Amino acid sequence: SNMTRTSIVSIDPRTNDTQSYVDTDLQPFTSYRYAVLSGNSVGSAQSASSLPVRTLPAAPEGLSVPITVTQSPYEILIVLRMPARPNGILASVQLKRNGSAIAQLPVLSLPYRDSSLQPYRLYCYSVVVCTHNGGCSESQPACNFTAEAMPSGVSAPIVVPHNATAVNASWLGPASPRGRITKFILYDVQATGNRIVFDGLSTSTTISNLSPFTRYTVQLEACNSAGCSQGPVAYVTTLQSAPSMPPPPTVTVLSHDTVDITVTSPATLNGILQSFDIVQNGTSVAQLAPPFLAGLPVSVTGLTAQTVYAFSVIATTGGGSSVSDTTVVETFPLSPANVS
Repeated sequence: SNMTRTSIVSIDPRTNDTQSYVDTDLQPFTSYRYAVLSGNSVGSAQSASSLPVRTLPAAPEGLSVPITVTQSPYEILIVLRMPARPNGILASVQLKRNGSAIAQLPVLSLPYRDSSLQPYRLYCYSVVVCTHNGGCSESQPACNFTAEAMPSGVSAPIVVPHNATAVNASWLGPASPRGRITKFILYDVQATGNRIVFDGLSTSTTISNLSPFTRYTVQLEACNSAGCSQGPVAYVTTLQSAPSMPPPPTVTVLSHDTVDITVTSPATLNGILQSFDIVQNGTSVAQLAPPFLAGLPVSVTGLTAQTVYAFSVIATTGGGSSVSDTTVVETFPLSPANVS
């Protein structure tokens, strides 16, 4: 373009014989015309304008920060704009991501889609614009996050028994949160449907109101604004406890000094049954151990004729013992043959 400037310098030939002048503070890549105005005491005259003179190109100035628009967890749209002062003929446009060149663009006006990105990552973009023989300039960066995606790499919780009716569970965040974790959900996985036992941001909890010596399946779910992802399941068995009260023993009087006693397992074992103790009037008179725990009669001899006896059963597991109600019987009287 042509620029018009007036009276850039005045020279008095009587005191200065300068024949040339260097004009400064000009704009890059801009055309100028110059004329000489001569004068004396009679008047003045202006020379014809010279041919246009263009300054050399320079690096662009006034680069705008790129406009970034998040499109998805994997894509950002970048819009680039022309420099306020190109200062020459544009030679190249280079787009940088996090300081590294990712694309050479033919023009600035077309948007660029940067894809194959990672979810919920911060990416910063700048543009380097060069002119022919004038140099290059780089804009300030514009930074933006990709959108969130559902978490990945959710691990199984660590679950250990606390007692016979509770377990302790703890867990780590997902290997790839891919967003801001908003909550963890812990499930007791059941055949009839999952039961939520925890919902929050903590990384540990105690699951209570469980059954003794029972295997449970526990699964963790991690959530962000994009959704929730589940990890593999973990298994845990609660500790043993005392069994439920066993039924009272079945006692059959055989003679004046012998009875047969049959015991029955408790309805709920709550563990591994270790033994049955047959108790007579508060004193253990027999113990049944595996594998013959129940169903077979045990003979108790040496009793006194025509005497009342109370028998009960103590059932024992790895978690404790329970006592049955008593069964009361009376031995037969002595027969004449047994009287000495």
